Amino acid sequence: MSGLVAIAPANESVDRYNYILGTHTIGAHYQFTDKTRLVETAEVIQGMGSNILKFRFGPSFSKRNYAGPNPGQYDRLVDLAAHEPSFRAVFEMPFYYYFMWVAPMQPAKWGDADGFTRKDALITYREIYDLVTYLLKTYRGSGKHFYLGHWEGDWLLVRDYDAQMDPIPHRVENMIKWLIVRQKAVDDAKRDNPDTDVQVFHYCEVNQVMKGLKGQKCLTTEVLPHVSVDYVSYSAYDAQQNAATNLPAALDFIEKHLPAKPELSGKRVWIGEFGFKAKSHSPAAQQARSLEFAELAIQWGCPFVLHWQLYDNEFKDGAYNGFWLINDKGEEQPLFHALTDYFNAGRRAVASSVQQTGQVPDADSYRQQAQEWLQAANAPQ
Repeated sequence: MSGLVAIAPANESVDRYNYILGTHTIGAHYQFTDKTRLVETAEVIQGMGSNILKFRFGPSFSKRNYAGPNPGQYDRLVDLAAHEPSFRAVFEMPFYYYFMWVAPMQPAKWGDADGFTRKDALITYREIYDLVTYLLKTYRGSGKHFYLGHWEGDWLLVRDYDAQMDPIPHRVENMIKWLIVRQKAVDDAKRDNPDTDVQVFHYCEVNQVMKGLKGQKCLTTEVLPHVSVDYVSYSAYDAQQNAATNLPAALDFIEKHLPAKPELSGKRVWIGEFGFKAKSHSPAAQQARSLEFAELAIQWGCPFVLHWQLYDNEFKDGAYNGFWLINDKGEEQPLFHALTDYFNAGRRAVASSVQQTGQVPDADSYRQQAQEWLQAANAPQ
């Protein structure tokens, strides 16, 4: 693996601009340095020129040395944020858009038939409220954005990842209560800490949207209309086949079921995951299909499009599935370089706009440029 990639000259406006595309570091199976996997991968992503970072934050933080061994002293999310060295390190790095799968450090279940109890609700509320308060206060002046959410919610409503199964009624009821409590914790912490330029939002993630388009029940139809979440993340693997037709239809379907929130402008549905595994795609095809999918999502208006992922997390039957930008041998894939070129093109465009006009590009003009860069990257050489 080569060293960090040099990025275009930057100033604060360039560093903070939303370049839409990003990637993940979750559950990586390998690494190449003696740093924790979270810090190592964050440094590589920063070196690509990205200012977006998505990772897991909660009780499983130490899994596979993600953030070092867990000595057991972190009883609350706020303790993890304030005292765990790897998380402190990445929060202090020049990322401006953080996406976090957040779960309380204390047990607080909601999927059981017993329901989402008052104790579960209090633990959930207090840990998220305290975490948001900490982020708002600690990083005041940084302009950072934090998006707190969860992994693919449709799977949480059924048994054994059964895509044909209707959501279990008690899980639907409990998920609605769970999401309402999480949203309230975020909203209350923001209300109680208004003097900050840090932004914190709450999102839920859907992943079986094509099922809803076929008239079947899913999270989008059964839960989403009843919760006032800030944003919705779409783990969009079910729309990757015939994406030119399926992806816009799926995004429209989600948006139709998402309750209005006048205080938030623009589109509120983004791509939380997409990707094409090397196990069934050549490196060139992996790049081509990924860039085509990203272009479709940007064209629709997704505020973020997050690729799965930097290092692979799936090792089965003695082989990796190959959801990666850098493989287990440290080899940077064509898509790694295409995304690095994209980030650098974006930074140069923003820097040029600031130099010439004193303003960053408006979102629509940047979105148009982004599509052109992706098309050019996929053009025959």
